[in-house]
Amino acid sequence: MWVFLGVTALLVLGLSYGKARRSGKQFNWPLFELLVAPLAFAGWAMALPDTPLLDFKGYNTAIGGFILLALTVGTAVLAYIFNKSPDYEKVVTS
Repeated sequence: MWVFLGVTALLVLGLSYGKARRSGKQFNWPLFELLVAPLAFAGWAMALPDTPLLDFKGYNTAIGGFILLALTVGTAVLAYIFNKSPDYEKVVTS
C-alpha cells in the first residue's frame, strides 16, 4: 500500500508536468492534487475488505468505509473552496 501511495503522488507530478509541457505553460507544483490524490488512494485502501490495516487492533472495515465517505465529501468541499472543482460544462456534455 505504501509503495502505491508513493506511485500515486509520482503519477500526479508526471501528469501535471506533461500537461504543462504540452501546453507550453510553466510547470507549477500541483499542491492540492498532491495532497488529495494520495489521501483518496489511502481512503480507498482503508475501505477494502482485506485491507492491511486490519492488523491494527480495533480497526475494522466499517471504520474504513466511514473514512472513505468523509474523505470523499471533504475532498469535494476543499475542491470547491480552492476553486479546483471542474466546471459544469466539463462534467455535463450533451
